[in-house]
Amino acid sequence: MPIFYPNSGFYISGDNLSSVVKIRWGDVDIGREKLLLDGISGISGVIPPNAQTDTIYFVESDGTVISLGEKQIRLKEVDQLTVGSLNVTSGNANDIVPVTGKNFYRVTNVKFGNTEANFFLNSPSEIKTIVPFDAEYGNITVYSSTRSGEDGNPYNSGASPNSFTTLSEITSINPNQQIFGEDITIS
Repeated sequence: MPIFYPNSGFYISGDNLSSVVKIRWGDVDIGREKLLLDGISGISGVIPPNAQTDTIYFVESDGTVISLGEKQIRLKEVDQLTVGSLNVTSGNANDIVPVTGKNFYRVTNVKFGNTEANFFLNSPSEIKTIVPFDAEYGNITVYSSTRSGEDGNPYNSGASPNSFTTLSEITSINPNQQIFGEDITIS
């Protein structure tokens, strides 16, 4: 079975391909404007960066859909998800922390240490994540369902090279004044 790579070219040969209006790679469409017909017996194009191992289909102008079977995607190092250094390395619960990197496609979850966080995907290079109440000290890791296909890794993930610290929130000091040597309760 041939192996395909995101952002790389592909060529598919067959008969009477002039009526193909798009190729559907799983849930990703490659429109006719991005395809190059080679007479009536071949089609070439570029695999989108968010494509993953899935069944691909020819979709013809009359609506006919033809399965070409499952095609495997492998990620080259340049296409794998990477997380950059954190510009914000500490914060309180519910703060919004920007996470930057590359290839944020099909992001499934973000973790502070081992704690799940809510997030908003702004672009393939930026995520806004919300610091969870029970965030752990450690790296922020971004997970993607895009399979790497390399070294038996079923999924693609990346962790920040530096760590994030959740700041403690002080809700009360009792008493609010004290003489030297006496106890103060901070909660």
